[in-house]
Amino acid sequence: MSLLFSQNKPRPIILAIICPTCAKQAIFISGISKKICKKDIPLFEKHPSFGLCFSVPTTVGVDYYAVYFPGLHEPDASYLSAAPDDQPTSRWTGNESIDNGTAICDHCLLRKKHFLRWPTDAFFQWKIRHGKVLWAWNREHAVELRDYILSKNRTRTPTSFSLPADFKKKSVRDLICKKINASLLTGLSS
Repeated sequence: MSLLFSQNKPRPIILAIICPTCAKQAIFISGISKKICKKDIPLFEKHPSFGLCFSVPTTVGVDYYAVYFPGLHEPDASYLSAAPDDQPTSRWTGNESIDNGTAICDHCLLRKKHFLRWPTDAFFQWKIRHGKVLWAWNREHAVELRDYILSKNRTRTPTSFSLPADFKKKSVRDLICKKINASLLTGLSS
């Protein structure tokens, strides 16, 4: 169940995910994409730090995108020196909505390209009641969620959470907060 917790807060570029190899906490870094010309495809196909994506074909044609995978080979996640020589990188921008990125796990030393399946991949997720799942992008977001759910005064602001009513009910507040606190202390989600 995918839920939108904030209308004005974009998805962070770095997320806490379940490692696809060892199932411990890992991070996902969103890829950085740039629209490219068809003639430039071979430059990016051969480069180990890049991948290619294509838009859905339309009557106008197909758009081609090069995707840089931060942290895949370069420890500082710098893509400025990784692009093929004749591709200026000054206009490349991070894209928080791109689902292609890099999974990095300090436990099993995984470092590979990963297609994000949210919220299934979320490390911080909690089954509440009746199959409802509450999730957080990362540890900081989990703390914000807990504090918001516990707060007595929930004044609406442009960046306030837009949680479904099921998670704000008094009857589940304690359960939610216990689960969030337990996962923050142990590093495990339930």
